[in-house]
Amino acid sequence: MSVEEHLEKGYEYFNQNQYKKAIEEYEMVLEIQPEYADAWYFLGKTYGRLTEYEKAIECYQRAIEIDPDLDETWLFMGWAYYKLDSLEKAIECFKLAVKINPKLTIAWYNLGLVYDTLHDHEKAVEYYNKAEELTSSADSN
Repeated sequence: MSVEEHLEKGYEYFNQNQYKKAIEEYEMVLEIQPEYADAWYFLGKTYGRLTEYEKAIECYQRAIEIDPDLDETWLFMGWAYYKLDSLEKAIECFKLAVKINPKLTIAWYNLGLVYDTLHDHEKAVEYYNKAEELTSSADSN
């Protein structure tokens, strides 16, 4: 099978909640093409679904080494750090995600969530409002 076929098979398994099989497919992609950032991203996302956040972060970091402009990779890495209670690292990741893609509503929302967790409610509201503003403008288009 080709890289694309393994990647597609990995998506299918992921969407069917067959995460171990998805991991096998993504790892096959990376055996063939180790610098494939999207494969590292999807492998990380799959580990995240399995709540193996440390492994997920390793994969996201590898994807970002290859392509630092992957906004959703920063987003999901931020979520993994949040789940591990590494809140400062989560903030850093979410801020990098919105720097790359200022319209990434969920990253703005997640920043609010982290600041809420830190009991900085003023900052949390600021980020929640930004997320709401983007959602409202998207709804009006």
